[in-house]
Amino acid sequence: MLSSKIRTTIVVIVAGLSVSAPGVANAAAPVRQSGAAKLGVTVQKMDAPIIKEAGGAGVPGYDDETCGDLAAAYNEAVGYAMGASDSQQEQGFLGVAAHIYGELTDNCLVVD
Repeated sequence: MLSSKIRTTIVVIVAGLSVSAPGVANAAAPVRQSGAAKLGVTVQKMDAPIIKEAGGAGVPGYDDETCGDLAAAYNEAVGYAMGASDSQQEQGFLGVAAHIYGELTDNCLVVD
């Protein structure tokens, strides 16, 4: 249950970031008022290793299957970042990957 919920959440995030059609992106862009503060998140480029294997470390809710799903989602986000068409997309995917990597290293045994 938990692994499918995590996987679904990650797929939705990655799918949302992969929308690259100019018309769609521009239509979804919020209108800024002049003088309004620009909000944004800066994600530093990370050295993103590919995770070879991940397994449970005894943390409740993080069994071998869940950790494996998280590792696959992390690798997928890194792959999308490497193939991103612009730096904004790359930074978005690296942000997702960094979030997943933190969850993995906090709750699972990771071999990278």
